[in-house]
Amino acid sequence: MALTGKQVTEIIGIAALVVSLLFVALELRENRLTARAASYQEIGIALGELWAGLAHDSELTDIVIKTNSEDLNIFNSLTVSERRRAAYLLIGSLRIYEVLYLQVQEGLLEEDALRYLGYGDITFSSPLFRNLWSDVKSNITPEFSTYIELQTGL
Repeated sequence: MALTGKQVTEIIGIAALVVSLLFVALELRENRLTARAASYQEIGIALGELWAGLAHDSELTDIVIKTNSEDLNIFNSLTVSERRRAAYLLIGSLRIYEVLYLQVQEGLLEEDALRYLGYGDITFSSPLFRNLWSDVKSNITPEFSTYIELQTGL
């Protein structure tokens, strides 16, 4: 049975539509991969800058060492200014982590990113984190604060 001109036109139209949809799907996938890569890069840069800043400031490094001590006497010997500097550093770090958390919530990044981009049990079980959590908790969003507390058992 021979196809009419109208049928051929309809088949070509359907094929063109399918090809167009496949192209759109491939473009969406490519855009998502590009956005994901850019997100990882931005978070990596932010964390690198945070750590580089700490590495170049020996006074702040000494404060962090004191703040991270298991000996509460050392922690309690910090001046108000030293404690605030350590808290600001932790707040900055948590802000980066919150961006990461929000990107995972939106589906842009995989949930594993919350563990393998510099955060996790080591960070949250550190004396620095435990000692300063009450100082920094009010400086992050309530939803993220709840997430942190669930992760840490605080």
